[in-house]
Amino acid sequence: MPSYLYAYNETKKMVNGNIVENKAVKSEYDGKTLHVDKIDNEKFTHNVIQDKDLHKLLKKGTSKWGLLEKLSKEYTKKKRTRRKQPKNTRHKHRKHV
Repeated sequence: MPSYLYAYNETKKMVNGNIVENKAVKSEYDGKTLHVDKIDNEKFTHNVIQDKDLHKLLKKGTSKWGLLEKLSKEYTKKKRTRRKQPKNTRHKHRKHV
């Protein structure tokens, strides 16, 4: 029998009858692929994670990060920044003759 999991969670914060915050997460797993849809106010994101990648994430062991944090770190692109070196980078211990 193939595996199938479905989960949905939604929260709405209302003030004076107006929605001021709307968040929802829906996930579906068919045994091969995990689909995660997330709504954070008006921002929608959809992530697809293959079974082999999901197993790699779960095998990494316990850490202070939860599953959602691990997934977001694994699937977001990181920008590398370089520090600029100061112009005066001469070594102070060398004597100039």
